[in-house]
Amino acid sequence: MGRKKLDRQEFHARVAPETVDRLKNLAASLGYQHGGQGSIAQVLDAVAEGRIILVPTDKILDNLK
Repeated sequence: MGRKKLDRQEFHARVAPETVDRLKNLAASLGYQHGGQGSIAQVLDAVAEGRIILVPTDKILDNLK
């Protein structure tokens, strides 16, 4: 018997080389893990569902002016 198929959609993003490791570390530190490492997908789901709230820094806010 195989693994249950999840209702998921795949997408790809081009990011800086260090970004993937940073996001995996962030995910792991927040408790979002899969397969022994941080799960970027779970963090993105949490942001989209409002379970994680992103707060812009002053640097980002200055760039919007």
